[in-house]
Amino acid sequence: MAIEVLVSARDQGEVGLKKSGDMLVAKLVGAPWGAAEQGAVVVIEDTELEAELQQLQAAGEANPIIVHPYAEYEEITEGPPEDRQKRVVMVNRSQAYVDIDAMHPSRRDRLRHPRRGGRPIPADAVSIKTRDKETQGGVAQPKRRKPANRGRGRN
Repeated sequence: MAIEVLVSARDQGEVGLKKSGDMLVAKLVGAPWGAAEQGAVVVIEDTELEAELQQLQAAGEANPIIVHPYAEYEEITEGPPEDRQKRVVMVNRSQAYVDIDAMHPSRRDRLRHPRRGGRPIPADAVSIKTRDKETQGGVAQPKRRKPANRGRGRN
């Protein structure tokens, strides 16, 4: 089985958290997307994430989504010594990413310049790779947040 994910086609550069190919939002296949998002959607295989989306749907969410399903977070401590506070920050927006450069030029252009009403790019046309936060291009296994820690949107 498969899911659909919204993919970022633009890069923020070496200092930014936003990287080309980041998988930003996951939905079940066939779930509605906004007109502007339709051209930047790809189909991927992820049975664990699909099962989680199906559980959310069974619990009553009409069109469940998971925001930043492959993000990596760290807990940091900051502030003056007398008032140290911990908080969780995103250090990698998407460990798993779509290799846009490896796509057929017409599909790559479609992601970089999405058109309204576009159909999702099929799974067999997509290459998924992973990156770690240190290199932003290394090879590591994607680690997803625990379901309770994931951001969820409403449709």
